[in-house]
Amino acid sequence: MANVRRLKKKVLRQAVQDNLELLSGVSSRPRRSSRQVRRLRYALLAAFPLVALGTSTYVLTTASPPEDRTVIVTQIFEAPEIQSGEPIYVNRPAPEPIDPAVLSLGVRRIVLDPGHGGPNLGTVAPGGLQEKDLTLDVSQRLARLLERDAYEVILTREEDRQVGLQERTEFAKEQRADIFVSIHVNWIE
Repeated sequence: MANVRRLKKKVLRQAVQDNLELLSGVSSRPRRSSRQVRRLRYALLAAFPLVALGTSTYVLTTASPPEDRTVIVTQIFEAPEIQSGEPIYVNRPAPEPIDPAVLSLGVRRIVLDPGHGGPNLGTVAPGGLQEKDLTLDVSQRLARLLERDAYEVILTREEDRQVGLQERTEFAKEQRADIFVSIHVNWIE
């Protein structure tokens, strides 16, 4: 776990350094090949859900959905033996606050865009979970985490409604967002 944290910090610091060099127009090292940049991008995209949602693991069953269309989700974790009637406590490490020195680019306002919505379902899991619902949930959780670190967070949608692509980007511009993050899940198994 310590190696993962160290790697995340290194990647984030390097991304910030690259952005600062890009803004100043001065680079202290030769440019990376596009292959290296792609690998880094994929690594960051793969790590993002783990950072945003913590260490919880969710497994969706592959059985056909029940008649009442209930989605079955099982959370997997090691649980201690519990006598009946005792309260259940799950010990998870507290999320580490974001180091302000790492994000010293004046980022204060973030627009999060939960993908899809309304009649646009996105991808659908075998159990019936729809991408539009999952992206909204992830966006709302991420917003709460960022707000705890004193960021101003605005969502393009806060309920199940359709928002056009052009409308989403225009909204971010109107809100004068420092960062616009569109959240999608391209595959649910």
